[in-house]
Amino acid sequence: MNFEVLTMNVKVLTMNFNVLTMNFKVLTMNFKVLTMNFEVLTMNFEVLTMNFKVLTMNFEVLTMNVKVLTMNFNVLTMNFNVLTVNFKVLTMNFNVLTMNFKVLTMNFKVLTMNFEVLTMNVKVLTMNFNVLTMNFNVLTVNFKVLTMNFNVLTMNFKVLTMNFKVLTMNFKVLKY
Repeated sequence: MNFEVLTMNVKVLTMNFNVLTMNFKVLTMNFKVLTMNFEVLTMNFEVLTMNFKVLTMNFEVLTMNVKVLTMNFNVLTMNFNVLTVNFKVLTMNFNVLTMNFKVLTMNFKVLTMNFEVLTMNVKVLTMNFNVLTMNFNVLTVNFKVLTMNFNVLTMNFKVLTMNFKVLTMNFKVLKY
């Protein structure tokens, strides 16, 4: 009977060592998850910065569009003056041509800026997709850690049951 109790105690000790090893693995996995979460936070900060840059760019485009609209209004006014004053038609037409060239240049700048905003939006979209993928990976790791924690819990329950049996056996041995 004492030999059986000794054997049972050795098994319980081995089981406890296995549980300790499993707990260490879970701790390591939790550290990896923490590191991954930090990377996701960094990525989110970069996305926020990119979004702020896009917002700033959009504001600049809006300002440029207002300037173009104002310039177009000025051109319209100038054309009306050309029609009204026939004597200054030649001089006024030259001014209108110059103004139209400026408007064209401004429109080209706006087009270029719109293209840059589009490119920035594509980059932000790509970054958001990368963040989504990383969040999915973190979720998968969290699920694995949860499963491991459940396995450790089951193991702990088995060890508890074994300890209870050993206690009962020890009590019986003591009784004899």
